[in-house]
Amino acid sequence: MSIEYVVLKNNFKIEFIINEFNRMSETERESYKGNICCPKCKGDAGYRKASTDGKMACFFAKHIDGCTWSTSNEGDKKEDGEDTNKVEVDTSSFGIRWNYKANKSTGIVVDSESISNKETKGKLNHVKDPSKKTQAKLTLNKILTYAEIGKLVEIEIEMSIGGKVKDLSEIVYHVSDIKDSLVGEKAFFWGEMKYYEGSFINLRNVNDVSILIVDSIRKSFEERYKDKFFEVQKSNLMIIFGKVIKSKNEKYLIILDDNNKFYFRSK
Repeated sequence: MSIEYVVLKNNFKIEFIINEFNRMSETERESYKGNICCPKCKGDAGYRKASTDGKMACFFAKHIDGCTWSTSNEGDKKEDGEDTNKVEVDTSSFGIRWNYKANKSTGIVVDSESISNKETKGKLNHVKDPSKKTQAKLTLNKILTYAEIGKLVEIEIEMSIGGKVKDLSEIVYHVSDIKDSLVGEKAFFWGEMKYYEGSFINLRNVNDVSILIVDSIRKSFEERYKDKFFEVQKSNLMIIFGKVIKSKNEKYLIILDDNNKFYFRSK
C-alpha cells in the first residue's frame, strides 16, 4: 500500500511528499534510494514511478509489524461498513470545482472539465471529470496530513471556490489563524479538538473559535463520531470544510452542515 510521505533515515525532520520526488531528476531520486523510510515505523521506503496504464507515482514501505500505516494509511478502519478514514472530497457536497491541476514548475494548467482521458506520446494522462460527480483523489485525511507537515504548497493543486481559482494552500488555515477577514468565507480549517459538548466542538489553544454542528445533522453526527471521540480525546487532530461566522459574543464559529465535511484522527 502507498503512504502519504516519507522521511530521511538520518533526519526524521526532513519530509518529502510525492510531488517533490516527481520533480527530481533520476540522479536526485537515486541518491535517496535506501535513505528514506516510513514516518511511523521507520521501515525502509521507496519510490514507484507513474505507470503507462494511468497509475500515479507513489511511495511504498516495508512496514514493521504493528505499524499503523501498514494498511494504506493510519487508522484505516471501517465502522458500520463505512470507511471512516478515507472521507473523499466530493465535488457535489463541497461546492468546489476540482477542475485545475497546475504544474507550477512548468506553468501548465490542465482543465479536467474538457479532458477525461488523453493519450500523449505513449503516456496516458488521466484526469477526472467533475461534471460526472466523480470523487477527487484528494481526501480530508491527506489535506490534514500535508497541513500538519507544512507541505500544502508542494501539492500543486489549484481549485475554483466561490468563483475564484486559488491554490490549495490559500484555502487551508489553522484554526488559530481565523480572523475577521475570514468571516463569511468557506475554507478548510484544521487544529486540535479539546472536547465535544452539545452542538459545539471546542478546540485546544484557541478560546475564541469553536465548531458549530447544525441541528439537521447533529443526531447523525453523534451516531457516526461520538464514541470515537473518547479514543483520541487527549491528543487529536481534525479538519473541517465550513463557513466562518461571528457570534454575538464575538466568538468565531465554523459551521458544520455535512458529516462528510469533517474528519479527525489521533496525532
